[in-house]
Amino acid sequence: TGLPTVVTTILSKGTQELAKAHAIMKRLRSVETLGSTSAINSDKTGTLTLNQMTAVSLAIPGRRYEITGSGYATEGSINRVAGQADVALDAFLLPMVLASDAQVKDGALIGDPTEGALIVAAAKAGMGKAELDRTYPRIDEIPFTSETKRMTTLHKMPEGTTAFSKGAPEIILDDCTQILTAEGVRPLDADGRAR
Repeated sequence: TGLPTVVTTILSKGTQELAKAHAIMKRLRSVETLGSTSAINSDKTGTLTLNQMTAVSLAIPGRRYEITGSGYATEGSINRVAGQADVALDAFLLPMVLASDAQVKDGALIGDPTEGALIVAAAKAGMGKAELDRTYPRIDEIPFTSETKRMTTLHKMPEGTTAFSKGAPEIILDDCTQILTAEGVRPLDADGRAR
């Protein structure tokens, strides 16, 4: 008959101890879960990761590349690690730079972290954003939205106006009929979409 009183007293004492440690739980189940936890890993954006994204690999049809270096520093390189013979990557990196609004200066980012990682990856291959923006000026832009899940920019190129889009793969692939490979442009079939 004394068990409910003893349990209540122990819980009350435990709650007081937790309150002294500035840790009050609203639900007992939360404490039970915490009590059975052996490790907690967390990261508040910018605390452990320094709020810097880094592109570490690049895949094009038939080839895979590793990108060395970290953060927004342009020191590093792009090296082929698997697949067929090495090819020029300019045609694959150009859209990453032109369809981005971010700016990276002296390792500091102004803009979106994902775009910053793309710009730095291209810079490691010798493609600077400022120079490319001057060479291929942007004519117009359709900004990224959560509904469209993509961003499209129009640029004045030697062969005429060209649109570059970046966004969710399923959205981009739905609009594509061709794919750029190291061997040139070819039709995009169901197998290509799956890959």
